Amino acid sequence: MKRLKDLPIKQQLIIMICLISMVSLFIASSAFIAYDRYAFKKNMVHELTILSRIIAGRSSAAVAYSDAYQVRQNLDSLGANNTIYSACVTNELGELIAMWSRDVAQPIEKAGEPIANVTCLARQSFISRFTDGYLDILQPILWEETQRIGELHIRVELSELNKRFKVFSVVLFMIVLLV
Repeated sequence: MKRLKDLPIKQQLIIMICLISMVSLFIASSAFIAYDRYAFKKNMVHELTILSRIIAGRSSAAVAYSDAYQVRQNLDSLGANNTIYSACVTNELGELIAMWSRDVAQPIEKAGEPIANVTCLARQSFISRFTDGYLDILQPILWEETQRIGELHIRVELSELNKRFKVFSVVLFMIVLLV
C-alpha cells in the first residue's frame, strides 16, 4: 500500500481505473453467465415439457390397456436426444408399465420390468425440478384429455448445461484478462 502512495498521481489514477474496469467487467460477465444459465434451464424445461407431452399423448392408449411393449417403443424414441438419461411410465396407481435407460440395453421383451439403478418417480407434486445434476420432468398421461391414467417421468442429465457454463466462464475470463 505504501508503494502505491509513492507513485505519481497519474499512475495511481491509471491503476484505479484499471481495477474499476476489471471489477466492472467481472460483475458484468458474472451477470451474463448467470442469465445465460437461467435462460438455458428455462428453455430446456420448455423443450422437454413439449417432448414429454408428445410421448404422453402417444402412450395414452397403451397405458389404458397396460401395453408395456407399445409404451416401451414410445420411450425408445427418446434415445434421439443424447441428454435424456432415463424415462418411465406408470399407471394411475404408480405401478411401473415400462422403463427406458440410455445406459442399459434392456430387451423390449422385458419392457415392464424395472431397470437397476434407474429412478422412476411417480405421484409426485412437481412438474419439473432440478436436483442432483438432473432435470426431472413429470407429465400426466390423460385418457380423452380429461382422465389421468398414468404418468411419464423423464430424467435429463445436466452435463450439457455444465459444459456450456464452463466454456462461457473460460471465454469471459479470457476477455476480462485481455481487456
